Amino acid sequence: MIEIEVKAKVEDPERIRQRLDDLGCKLLKKVHQKDTYFKSHFRSFKKTGEVLRIRKQIPGGDVITFKGPRLRSKIKAREEIEVKIENSVEAIRLLEKLGFEPWITVEKEREEYQFNKFTLSLDRVKGLSHFIEIETKIEETQSKLEVEHEILGLLNKLGISKKLIEKRTYLELILEKQKNAQTWNAQ
Repeated sequence: MIEIEVKAKVEDPERIRQRLDDLGCKLLKKVHQKDTYFKSHFRSFKKTGEVLRIRKQIPGGDVITFKGPRLRSKIKAREEIEVKIENSVEAIRLLEKLGFEPWITVEKEREEYQFNKFTLSLDRVKGLSHFIEIETKIEETQSKLEVEHEILGLLNKLGISKKLIEKRTYLELILEKQKNAQTWNAQ
């Protein structure tokens, strides 16, 4: 499956909640997510553009996710493989035995909504800010272009400017913040 998504910074989460309600979006769940990202000595995810993570979700089930390199697209599109797991602690142990190392953790509070074929997630990311993600999954043979237009139209209906679109992942934003903090502390 191909995940197509857009993420945008949210300046007023209450206003966005109201817009979601006005559009008829259905609140599915509120969860706390703790994403543990992995690195490896035998594979450079930075070079390949891939991601391997385990998501612990309370309440809810844990998942292991592989995301492939980004595909050519106006907004973010990439292969995604997700598998539900019973025990994230043991899954982390298994990955460590295979040579992967836990690297960075990203925590967030997520409100997940449904609108037609789209999942909309209003996130408060620890150490960052509020964001909204609009995503859906398509088959590899389906056209990305039509879905991209629908997602951008939905973003517009929520009153969010395209200027607020964030192309970096939460992981990239956290790493950039850490790098800036280290540069600041070294001065």
